[in-house]
Amino acid sequence: MTRLWFMIVGLLGSLTLFGQETVPRVMVAPEYSGVAIGAGVSGQVTIEIQVEPTGAVRLLQVQGHPLLRQKSQDAAKKWIFETGAAGRKQVITFIFRLLPAKGVEEDEVRFLSPLTIEVSKRLPDVQPLPGEKARKPGNP
Repeated sequence: MTRLWFMIVGLLGSLTLFGQETVPRVMVAPEYSGVAIGAGVSGQVTIEIQVEPTGAVRLLQVQGHPLLRQKSQDAAKKWIFETGAAGRKQVITFIFRLLPAKGVEEDEVRFLSPLTIEVSKRLPDVQPLPGEKARKPGNP
């Protein structure tokens, strides 16, 4: 009986039981596009995926700011799950956060949970042209 239990656990690979998250083997964080940074866009993108028999993902639904979606989709397509997860649906969440131009925090990528990644990027220090008022990115 013990041997059978270990075989079942081995076959499940990285799946968790009772419909919870499936842990990916390969996770890729999205890039924070220069256009989104320049526009001052931050926010969250959620991508509903289905795991294919090969472990690759198929994108089902994407929600979030249009300037953040494409880089998120590109990253999600590179994720790989265990082949035992085929047919499972999951939601990947990418959180994009802009940091002030000056501060102690650094640009970083943090893996908050098996299916959530936060990407933080420092705003550029914008210097006004002679005769212009200072402005922040995203504010014309």
